[in-house]
Amino acid sequence: MFWKKETDSLNRLRTACFKIFRKKEKSKAELFEIESEERRKWYRIRPSETEPVLLSFEDKALCIRDIGAAGFSFENDNFSIGPQKPSHLNLPESAPAIPVHIVIISIDNENICHCEFKTIEEGAVERIHQYVLRRQKEILQEQKIQAKRNRQAIVHTKSETDQ
Repeated sequence: MFWKKETDSLNRLRTACFKIFRKKEKSKAELFEIESEERRKWYRIRPSETEPVLLSFEDKALCIRDIGAAGFSFENDNFSIGPQKPSHLNLPESAPAIPVHIVIISIDNENICHCEFKTIEEGAVERIHQYVLRRQKEILQEQKIQAKRNRQAIVHTKSETDQ
């Protein structure tokens, strides 16, 4: 769940491979390149508003907008793209903060800093994976509850109009 399927890239790879193997002269196989607009290999999740993921960065406490195993984003507060900087990531659990070194790789038109982890312990990556999975389950549960409420509202509305 926490990784992204690269079906488009895989389909292009399969097509290119089939072209190579269909050639009559296998010794003259063509080289090919896969182009993808996808920048991320890992799925990112938006933290809960009631249990935010916090970042201690340059003596400021920031709320994370989205997070994945390779990085995260947050609203810019006069930061700039630049070199690695130490920070601490606080997941909404009782475990200690995660020490990381991050790099702001871009700041978009909406003034959002997009960051990647440069130094992070393997156990910390696993904690992020577990958080992402837990949060995905919460979101799916919320969507199921909302869908059930919507169905009940439709049935209730329909029964009122039928009377």
